[in-house]
Amino acid sequence: MSHISYMKKIRIMEDERLLLSRFVKSSLSLRGITSLVGMNIDSPDIFLLSPDAPTIMTAPAGRIRCGAAVLPGSRAARASQLVSTDLIVTYGMSGRDTVTLSSSQEEVVVAVQRELVDDAGVCVLPQEIPVKGADRYAPEFILASSALLMLSGLPPSEIGDIFS
Repeated sequence: MSHISYMKKIRIMEDERLLLSRFVKSSLSLRGITSLVGMNIDSPDIFLLSPDAPTIMTAPAGRIRCGAAVLPGSRAARASQLVSTDLIVTYGMSGRDTVTLSSSQEEVVVAVQRELVDDAGVCVLPQEIPVKGADRYAPEFILASSALLMLSGLPPSEIGDIFS
């Protein structure tokens, strides 16, 4: 289990169903990580632009200051204008994305293409993570939530079980 000594502030820009927000909050809570997740969190530790977020690409009051931003690779160039951060992690189906899916016909495998460092300084090395129960979720949902959860301090070894 992860041991985080403070509350994670996570801002997720998504559609009105709030699917990612609910999934992330419950996944972190079940693993003992306290989090404040929502669409209007000021100065979040992590900002995530959901794949189903409206195409409006302007921050309500200037750039969102955050510790890290998780953005869809297909929208990263434009979406990066929303944030002020030192770390941008992209997700998607391109080999250029930081977090993508690996080819496997038997199971879904999340591939971390480049090193990630969470705000506690823990390094996640490039690796492949088999994901159980992922057939119930869209690929972009799996990639976005996996990247965000790893940046939140969830070890990659636990990512494989969160979708089952």
